[in-house]
Amino acid sequence: RLDHCQLRPSETKVAAHQTLFTYRRCARGAGVELYRLQGGGHSYPATLGGHATDAVIYRYFMSHVRGRVARGG
Repeated sequence: RLDHCQLRPSETKVAAHQTLFTYRRCARGAGVELYRLQGGGHSYPATLGGHATDAVIYRYFMSHVRGRVARGG
């Protein structure tokens, strides 16, 4: 609601026991993606939709970059 996204997300089954909910048409180009992992417990999943979880997260943030990229120093 804070990003004024559509009320109902699109729903995509990405793997066995994994569903991706995507909220589109958000204000100022914002995006919201939520993965539901059935039976996942409280552990970090190795993969999401057949891809390394780290790569999925990185790809998401790189597709929503605004302004210049911060560099460590």
